[in-house]
Amino acid sequence: MTIKIRKIQKDTYFAFFLSTTIWFTPFRTFAIEAGNILCPGVGEPISKIMVLCFFIYAFIPFCNYVKVARWDLLIILFILFQWFRSLVFHVDYASNYIVILLTFLAKCVPYYFVARNTVNWKLVKQYLYKASTVSIILIGGLTLTKEMWGGGIFRGTDKYSMFYGLLIGRSVIIKCIEFIETRRFRLIPSLALAITLMIFYGTRTPIVCVGFMLFMEFMVFIADCIKNRKVISRYNSWKLALVFAGLIIAGCIFFIIARARSIDTVGPGERILYTISNGEFFKSKGRTSIFGAVGKVILEYPVLGTGIIGDRIAIVKTLEIPIDEFGGYYAHNLFMELILQNGIIIGGLFSILILLLCFNGLFRSPNRDKRLIYIYI
Repeated sequence: MTIKIRKIQKDTYFAFFLSTTIWFTPFRTFAIEAGNILCPGVGEPISKIMVLCFFIYAFIPFCNYVKVARWDLLIILFILFQWFRSLVFHVDYASNYIVILLTFLAKCVPYYFVARNTVNWKLVKQYLYKASTVSIILIGGLTLTKEMWGGGIFRGTDKYSMFYGLLIGRSVIIKCIEFIETRRFRLIPSLALAITLMIFYGTRTPIVCVGFMLFMEFMVFIADCIKNRKVISRYNSWKLALVFAGLIIAGCIFFIIARARSIDTVGPGERILYTISNGEFFKSKGRTSIFGAVGKVILEYPVLGTGIIGDRIAIVKTLEIPIDEFGGYYAHNLFMELILQNGIIIGGLFSILILLLCFNGLFRSPNRDKRLIYIYI
């Protein structure tokens, strides 16, 4: 009986821990903004207290439940080696290296180990569904609060927010997956609100990710039909197809109207309309220049790569930008980044491994709940 209870507690802990990737940052952000509105300067201390409380809650169960396999330890050691190898050639930026390493150890490694130890993916899925609802409410409330009492949603002269766009984008993807799986039409209002917020905050990446998620759902459906040698029809499937047909039609109408409308200036919350109107939705001068620099750096370090973080410094130097601003100049592409940091051979092998893992998780895993998590990721 004790073992069974312990297993339930372990599964619940893992599911809750992984769900924080959706709701915890919106919760902290809401606390910071609302706290500063009520009493200027109080938001940041509240946020730090929240992080401390979560650390206290998570630390002991993490130590008790998480088991570290040999291969996991080797991966972490390899990452540390690549970090140190790069640091040796850039000791002037040691403080930047240390901050990024500590951020990685605190924000990435624990979630990796928890995911590796997770077995009950159905519970994780259920917690992610709840987390997406909480996140939508928080970001919706944050938007309303900032507009009514915070002096405006966007800071200064900003017309969009990548930060809030990425936060709500995760919730949109999870909510879409929940809707497709459960066929619960009462989810439509929250999904519509989340999509509206995502478009309003003007970040293109989550919108593209939502489209790609729908494509992957379709591909998994086709794969299941081929595997079972019949068309799989679930309850309310025709209603779901009707809803998505309506969404596609509405999206096409929105695109046509927006494309036909000439927008010369961008107002707050109008970035998506502006990019569509001017035919720039899939264009990015910044990324194009970065990709060009990435190609040059790969040719300069083809065998061993630059090491971790060294790739950002090399990109900045290639672009002839002040070196102090290297923080945001990453490759903007996972596979390019792996090749940049580890060389063409090792980085290429890592890229192939990731693609194989994704393929197996999406099309060969017998665990449907785990497959849904793969689609989200």
